[in-house]
Amino acid sequence: MGSMIKALLGVFLMCLVSLAQASPETFPNQAAYDVVQAATDNLIEQITGKRLEYVEDNEQFFSDVDGMLSAVIDFKRIARRVMAKHYKKAEPEQQLAFEGVFKRSLLKIYAKALLEYDNEKIVILPPSSSKKVNPKRQRVDIEFFSSGGQKFPISYSMYLNKQGEWKMENVVVNGVNIGLTYRNQFARLMKVNGNDVDLVVSGWTSDLENGE
Repeated sequence: MGSMIKALLGVFLMCLVSLAQASPETFPNQAAYDVVQAATDNLIEQITGKRLEYVEDNEQFFSDVDGMLSAVIDFKRIARRVMAKHYKKAEPEQQLAFEGVFKRSLLKIYAKALLEYDNEKIVILPPSSSKKVNPKRQRVDIEFFSSGGQKFPISYSMYLNKQGEWKMENVVVNGVNIGLTYRNQFARLMKVNGNDVDLVVSGWTSDLENGE
């Protein structure tokens, strides 16, 4: 199961960086699409221009991609949800430490997908006209077609933060809720480690990263 989710996360990341090539019509909350496109234009250009350099220097790759994806993905918000009820019980230092290891585990998973990106076909679906528009929330539904023609439905959630910025807060790939998957992993590790946040943080390695 973990191997499949890991592969799907790769698909999601390819989809994210491919948004810059798509031209969605004008929808309610169009700004949610626009901010992703602006950020990912830069991401695609960076990856294309430095692919060989990044293969040789993973640390530089992680640093550059971290900076670019942080403009789109709210890692802190996702990490807080992953910790769930344990977040408020944790010390600020523990919260910050988990956010760091969590983000790095995601970047390590994303690395391979980004470096293998090769202009796969992406279809951005229009929002359902039957649903009421929330000016601070936008779900974007996408169909990703692999080079072999296999279709993967992808939905990701954007929200408008207090600074007026659209940020990604979760993604569902082929029916797999990535945020929930990580939250279940964190809860399991807390149970195994006697609810010791420090032990969970120091030993954190994503199940998806390991392919478990």
